[in-house]
Amino acid sequence: PRVRRQRQMCIRDSRSIICHPVFRPIKNQNMKYLVIDGYLDGTGIRDRANGGYVEHDELGLSPQLSQKINDWLERYWNEFYGRYKNPETVKKLDEEGQRIARLLMQEFESREESVKIEYYSDAHMKIIPFDEGIFLYYKQPYHYE
Repeated sequence: PRVRRQRQMCIRDSRSIICHPVFRPIKNQNMKYLVIDGYLDGTGIRDRANGGYVEHDELGLSPQLSQKINDWLERYWNEFYGRYKNPETVKKLDEEGQRIARLLMQEFESREESVKIEYYSDAHMKIIPFDEGIFLYYKQPYHYE
């Protein structure tokens, strides 16, 4: 009887209006959801949708931007080892990370690829919005997830 009851509940749930294809939200498969962060031993670019870090060549970044990210990461990691003692240096590193996020957005924009970019401050352990906002460039109309 218990298995039968569970099966009945599954059948009931599968007929729910929420599961109906017309009401199911659409996820934009072409959109990249990226986070720029200075986390220790990361690549500086995290894939928010699928998890994990993304290599720069996987995204097709220019060598100049890739080098800029690597240089910034090295300085961020040095500050990490110093336990973020200098708040002015941390502020400058976060501002540079936000500039890198803008440059990354411009690269995607020039290739007409859809991307959402956030900047995460590892020192403050929070997302820091910047001038253009957290979500930067959309090639296609946004679909709810």
